[in-house]
Amino acid sequence: MPRILAIASLSLASIAVSATAADARPHHGRGHHHDVVRRQATAAPTAKLVRSSARAARSAPVVVYLNRDGGVIGGGDDDAENDRSWLVPGRSATVPAWSGGDARWGQVMKCVKDRFSAFNVEITDQRPTQSGYVMAMVGGAPKLLGMGTEVSGIAPYTGEVERNAIVFVFSENVENDVETTCVDTLHEVGHALGLDHEYLCEDPMSYLWDCEAPKVFQNVDVPCGEDEARACENGPTQNSWQTLARNVGLRNESNVPAQVPAPPAADDSADDGSDDGSDDGADDPADDASTDDASTDDGADDTADDTADEPVNPYGHGHHHHMAIEMRGPSGAIDGNQTIAITVRAHDAREAILGWVSPTGNMALSCGSIPDDAPARCSRRGDTFTFELDVGVGWRYFAAKVIDRGGRSLTTDFQQVFLRGEAE
Repeated sequence: MPRILAIASLSLASIAVSATAADARPHHGRGHHHDVVRRQATAAPTAKLVRSSARAARSAPVVVYLNRDGGVIGGGDDDAENDRSWLVPGRSATVPAWSGGDARWGQVMKCVKDRFSAFNVEITDQRPTQSGYVMAMVGGAPKLLGMGTEVSGIAPYTGEVERNAIVFVFSENVENDVETTCVDTLHEVGHALGLDHEYLCEDPMSYLWDCEAPKVFQNVDVPCGEDEARACENGPTQNSWQTLARNVGLRNESNVPAQVPAPPAADDSADDGSDDGSDDGADDPADDASTDDASTDDGADDTADDTADEPVNPYGHGHHHHMAIEMRGPSGAIDGNQTIAITVRAHDAREAILGWVSPTGNMALSCGSIPDDAPARCSRRGDTFTFELDVGVGWRYFAAKVIDRGGRSLTTDFQQVFLRGEAE
C-alpha cells in the first residue's frame, strides 16, 4: 500500500501533499498499519493551520474532539471547525458514525482521557463551540480515503502542535476493540501534537505490539522508527512524555513539581576526593537508619549507597556538600485498588514533596503536612521519606521534589505506573 510522505515544514505557509510511494509499515501483530502524512510548504500563505508555541500551549489546553457521530469531510486546508482535511482525496469523504455501541465508546473515552491525563489536553466527545481544536474521526474503514484494509489510522504530522488538524481512526477495521481503538487514537492524535513514530513497544507511538503492559507515553529517550530504528524528524531520539510536556504542557503543572534541566557539575577543584556525600565527611547516623529504601542493606555504612547506586539527578552545591535525590516506586502494570508505597531519599533534606497526577486531578503532597482526609500518608526515617497512597485503577504519574536545609531543591523525572482492575 502506498504511504504518503512529505518533508515536514515548521513555517506558517500553506501546506500541500508531496506524494511518494513507500512500503507500508506494520503496526502490531494483528497486521494493522498507521499512515503518517508529512507536509511541505508551498508558496501561497493561505493555510488556516494554527500552531501553538510552548507558552501558548501551557496557558490553554489543546482541545481534542473525538467525533463518534461521523460526517462529511471535505478536502482542502485543515479546518476541523468546518470539516475540511487535506488528507481527503477528491472533494469529500463520508465517515460513518461509531458502530461499537455506547458501552464501548465510554470505555474508549475513559482510556484516552486516562492516558492523556498528565498533559494539558482536554478530551471531549462534544463538539467544541470555539475554533482551534483537533478532531479525531473515530469510525469507518480505510477505504473511505482510498487506503488498504491493513491501515488503522492516518494523521498529518509536522513536528508541531496543529490545533486545526483532523485525524482518522478506522475503528471498524479493528472491530471497534476498545484497547486498540484507544491506542490508535493516542497514536494519531499524538502526530497532531508533534510526535513521530517511536521504536519502543510500550509507547502508543510505536508500530510494535508484543509488550505486556498497556501502551502509555514513555518518559525515556528512544530512537524513532517503524519496523526498525531510525533517527527522529526533530533529532536522533524522541521522548514522547517530554515532547508532549514541552508542546502542550502538563495539566495543572503549578501543582506538580516541575522537572529541572541537567544541573551543572560539582566543583571538583574544591573537593579533596574524600567526600562521601555527607556535610563534613563524618558518618551520619541518619544514613544507617534508612532501611526503608528498596536497596539491600548489608550492615555496612549506608553512605556508600549514595555513590554505588547513582541517583536520578545528582547536583553539586559547593565543596563538601553534595545534594542528590532518588525516588523508587512501582512501575509497569500492577494491581490497583490497593495501597502503594513510594520512597524518596535525599541526604540532608528538610522536606520532600510528591507530585501525583491522576485522571481526577493532581496532588502535591508535602510529607510533613499531608491533610488528615487525604488518601495518603508519609513517614520519615533518616534520609528516607515513605509516601503511602490509596490508589484506584488506570494510569498514574508521579515525581518527587526535595528541599534541603539551605532552601535548595531538586526534582526527579516523572515515572508512570498502570493500575489494573475495575473502578470501585
